Amino acid sequence: MGAQMARLAGGLYQLSRPDPTISWAVGAFAIGAGIAFGRLGVAIHWWDGLIALVGVIAAISFGAHGLNDAYDWMTGADRASPGEGTGGSRVIPDGRFTVRQTLLVGIAGLVVTAGMGVYFYRLYGWPVLILTAIGVGAPILYSVPPLALAYRPFPELVVVVPALVGVTVGSELVFSGTITVAGVIAGSVHAAFSISWYVVSRVPDFHADRQAGKTTSVVLLGLDRAGPLSGVYLLSGGLLAVAAASIIDPIFLLSLVFGALLATGLRTLEPRRPRQASRLRYRQMRVCTIHAFALALALARPWG
Repeated sequence: MGAQMARLAGGLYQLSRPDPTISWAVGAFAIGAGIAFGRLGVAIHWWDGLIALVGVIAAISFGAHGLNDAYDWMTGADRASPGEGTGGSRVIPDGRFTVRQTLLVGIAGLVVTAGMGVYFYRLYGWPVLILTAIGVGAPILYSVPPLALAYRPFPELVVVVPALVGVTVGSELVFSGTITVAGVIAGSVHAAFSISWYVVSRVPDFHADRQAGKTTSVVLLGLDRAGPLSGVYLLSGGLLAVAAASIIDPIFLLSLVFGALLATGLRTLEPRRPRQASRLRYRQMRVCTIHAFALALALARPWG
């Protein structure tokens, strides 16, 4: 029994993909919490925030990753992946979970998220329904046929951006009871930076994706345009930060520092060298993670 539990725990940890989960989901959640903490005269709902964090982790770590790993294995995308930091969590080829078990973990993660949505709807009303629909719907739309948007161009815009912005404003909502423009913009800056490194992450899997019938943004535009596309997303995040600094709080200029670090890294991208692109993906991801928590801490000071 002990060995089985250890195997299960190890499999769940590997499936959760801690690095991207922390960078995307926990980072977005921290930004929303920081905005709530910084607002003067607002009572903080600590217990609700902790419950919401569980729902976010369930949606991303297990819901999104479970469905994505299962369907990418069934279509052959992960079978052909070079595994250079991409190709999913590798729990299926490593023998930790079967395809069916991986799929069940994904479904269970989304059931937990939906349950959290029901709980919070009773407290905060209709905005929770929208946020829950995004949280449950995004993993399904991304990986599950017939839409399976991960197999089509620009899923980062259609799925990832709404999901990350939803996490930020959802965090602000459960901690403070309200949603502000600052939350929407801060979440959008984080999302723009995040999809910039997401594009880099598709470079090592270019040939595997094309072989599996995926028409990702990188497959559609070609390897040589991966860098410029990533740069466009990065620039959009910087412009949003400048706008937020001018209309909300100058602290948003902090994001420009991290945007410059991301731009410096992006200039080194060699799209025809998968291992180099994979290393760069991790580097960009970690810069985004630090940015999210730094911005959260900066916004947590009293500002209005």
